[in-house]
Amino acid sequence: MKKALKIIGGVIGLVVVVFLVTSAFLPRSAHVERSTVINGPREKVFAYALDLNNFKRWDPGLKADPTAQIQVRGSGVGAEYEWRSQKNGHGMVTVTSLEPPGAIRGRLEFFEPFSDVASVGWNFEIEGAGTRVTCTFDQEYPYLLRFLSLCMDRILGPMYEQSLASLKSDLEALPPAQ
Repeated sequence: MKKALKIIGGVIGLVVVVFLVTSAFLPRSAHVERSTVINGPREKVFAYALDLNNFKRWDPGLKADPTAQIQVRGSGVGAEYEWRSQKNGHGMVTVTSLEPPGAIRGRLEFFEPFSDVASVGWNFEIEGAGTRVTCTFDQEYPYLLRFLSLCMDRILGPMYEQSLASLKSDLEALPPAQ
């Protein structure tokens, strides 16, 4: 019995040591980026994306939980998009800076089921007769959570792709500007 406990203790100790040593070699941050080209002028695409009331239409989290409670407050720098959801917890995006019509930067905060902060952004570049929209996510991780940097692209990438597809569909369905 004592020998079995020593073996189990040794295995657990080895796993902890391997985890701690491996963390030293993992990336300290994660970057996720997806883009699409939308048929429409950059100014129109930028304005639509900047209006957080429109974000409800292309938010992949809301599509995953249509019963989520959404609050939009303000416009421009300082505007907030807050959600409370059984599936996606509680969080908020706050617009932190604007570079019209080229970029929107934001702070993504999670309150529940865990507390965390990340930076998000939307870039708008002229591409041919359309606009390339690129969504970005950047987050730093403490030492013991660096393993998360390895899976964020697989977790958020499909959500960003769905979000951009909805944004493209919405904007391309709007009547052309007069």
